[in-house]
Amino acid sequence: MPLKKSHDKNVDDVVSSMELKAQGLRDKIQGVNDQIDRLKQQLAGPTRDTARAQATKLLQQRRQYQRQLTVIEKQSMNITAAKTSMSILETSRQTFDAMSSLNKAMGQRMKGFSADKIADLQDDMSELLYSADEITNTLSQDFAVPDSVTDADLELEMSILESEIAAGQMTEAGARPVYLEQSAPAEDEDEFII
Repeated sequence: MPLKKSHDKNVDDVVSSMELKAQGLRDKIQGVNDQIDRLKQQLAGPTRDTARAQATKLLQQRRQYQRQLTVIEKQSMNITAAKTSMSILETSRQTFDAMSSLNKAMGQRMKGFSADKIADLQDDMSELLYSADEITNTLSQDFAVPDSVTDADLELEMSILESEIAAGQMTEAGARPVYLEQSAPAEDEDEFII
């Protein structure tokens, strides 16, 4: 039984909704980054303590948005992978049904032919079923959600930001500041491969 068009539409709607949420989070992260950039000069000035408190809150907020974005992106990948797997399994099922029908027809037409050819066909069918089982098992694996940010992580980001200011480092126009590149969470570097 092929995947119904309504299921395709529902899955596509969910993926589109998740992409809108993900884009909203990306926009929020960019907004926080912009606020941190504006606070950068204040961290070196007389309002250092106030700016530091604001920057710490912004760093916490950015981490929260990054975790939420990671979760949404992984969920979207899982849904897309499941849809692809369903399509592959449906094709495998059709192939299996076609091979089954051909096997029956060949059995009647090929009386007296070698049983080795029929055994080879059975082996091919077993391989298809094994592959479908591997796909299903792989897609049912659990994805870990990153742990919460510690104060030590935030202090490290703040130290990098202050070091950059103290050293007078400037980034090229339009480039990400160095402290943002160094503070990207390690768990976001993993890629999901289908």
